[in-house]
Amino acid sequence: MEACFTSLLYQHLLIWIDDLLLYAEGIETYLEKLNELFSLMDHFGLKLFAKKSQLYQKEVKWCGRQIDDNDVRHDPDRINTLRSMPYPTTAGELQQFLCAINWMCESIVDFARQVALLQHRLDAALASTKRTKRAAAGINLELTTEECAAYDQVKEALATVATLAFADDAASTCLFTDASDIGWAVIVTQVTKFDPKTPVTKQ
Repeated sequence: MEACFTSLLYQHLLIWIDDLLLYAEGIETYLEKLNELFSLMDHFGLKLFAKKSQLYQKEVKWCGRQIDDNDVRHDPDRINTLRSMPYPTTAGELQQFLCAINWMCESIVDFARQVALLQHRLDAALASTKRTKRAAAGINLELTTEECAAYDQVKEALATVATLAFADDAASTCLFTDASDIGWAVIVTQVTKFDPKTPVTKQ
């Protein structure tokens, strides 16, 4: 799919498998790139599913994320669904939960440590079988008190997932690095009105 749209890719187009997101800073550029997109689709014999297509949107939900001209956030409906999930009673349910939140791992502070206990329990449950959905669904499990606490903690963390901002040339970029095998190694933030006398964590 990406080979069909190299002239637009990452400049005005994002692709996830067969989901396309066309974007531009202004309406004139958008119309120009939309025409180019249609021309390329016609050339390669591709078609859009009209009922799933939207044009001229200032805010979209795309691949589990809510995107506008300011930032990228995880879909609140998806987050609420995950936060309402009860304690898993099978390895399959735990596997489903961990796979779903792994999609948000870059936005959850201290993600690796928070899910470590649950991941260890899942690995132990699947140690003697295939790691397929069908096999996992047939393995009953009951979380310990500590594992229930970890499950609740992860769901609470979903309520405060980080919003990803677009780079601002007028802002000061702050880069924090740390050598770690289990957590974030790099965090990049930006401050619009940087004050060298004020700690970065308070700006």
